[in-house]
Amino acid sequence: MIHLGHMLLLSGLLSFYFAFLLADKRRRLKYGFSLWGILVAASLGLSLLMYPFS
Repeated sequence: MIHLGHMLLLSGLLSFYFAFLLADKRRRLKYGFSLWGILVAASLGLSLLMYPFS
């Protein structure tokens, strides 16, 4: 369970870092949350795909 927390924290930090680098001031928050959702969904999807092989 702690691994999931670390994954959420890392994806949050990365997404808002990239949002502040790439997006303009009006769209930073929306861009950060959408990127965070994409990172979390992609990592959970990959973990479900790799689960049968572990």
